Amino acid sequence: MVFTRNEDGLPECIESILASEGSFISRITVIVNGSSGSFVQEARSLKARYGDILRVFEIPLGDKSHAWNQYVYGVNENHAFHAFVDAYVRVKPNAIPLLVEALEGNPRAVAATGVPSMGRQARALATEMNLRGGLHGSLHVLRGTFVERIRAAGIRLPIGLYRGDGLIGSMAMHDLAPLETPFDKTLIEVVGDATWEFNPLNPLNLADMKRYWRRRIRQARGRYENAYLNTRIYTGGYTSLPIHLDEALLAFMRNPTVRPRSMEEAFFMWLARREISTAIPSEEALKIHEI
Repeated sequence: MVFTRNEDGLPECIESILASEGSFISRITVIVNGSSGSFVQEARSLKARYGDILRVFEIPLGDKSHAWNQYVYGVNENHAFHAFVDAYVRVKPNAIPLLVEALEGNPRAVAATGVPSMGRQARALATEMNLRGGLHGSLHVLRGTFVERIRAAGIRLPIGLYRGDGLIGSMAMHDLAPLETPFDKTLIEVVGDATWEFNPLNPLNLADMKRYWRRRIRQARGRYENAYLNTRIYTGGYTSLPIHLDEALLAFMRNPTVRPRSMEEAFFMWLARREISTAIPSEEALKIHEI
């Protein structure tokens, strides 16, 4: 499963997945969400090139959490394992096989995650994931039966949620039952050798700097999201989460419990608060259709 939103590198990402060692890949699903016409056309060309192994869908709304919901409930395919990959990365040939093998070797685990090997914070993040557990959004695998249980329970990611991968990790480590099952990091296999490459942002490239700016704002928003989600998950479980996040998040922010850790973070948290809107996307914007 590959999510893309106006991101370069989709052809290289698909090529890297197809180059995975062994016979692990039976289907690649691409969901193009909130992207301009050129990116949709690129995905359509890839479909023509690779044929039936590739399914391509489009959603007008640019929202990864909604795209994830549409994969689980709209595309609705059953597989023994579901690999999730961000479109800007190129997975190593052994990455997906290593994640699948980790799950095959640990029947208790419901997910397996790759670990970053590039970027300024890669080493610190890898250490944190091994120590505390977690799920990395750029590359992870969910057990098919776990996805089926999510679907059966009617659990969805709130539309507008930036920290969707963190919420999925929480679901895994609580085995979908945060009120009954204590946090258990061993339910996610952290596989250090399952990694990927990507083109780092260029500080001299205006488009890259815009992406970096947007990322900083979303990360600041993520601090509010994490605090809000904890108040809901540990009182009502995952099915208590709202369909649309922004209105609930805005109400939560009126009680300022999240404090910035620096003046710089305070600035980006201010920008994040300014962007929150209670407007609900139209039904047309939420629809998924196959290309």
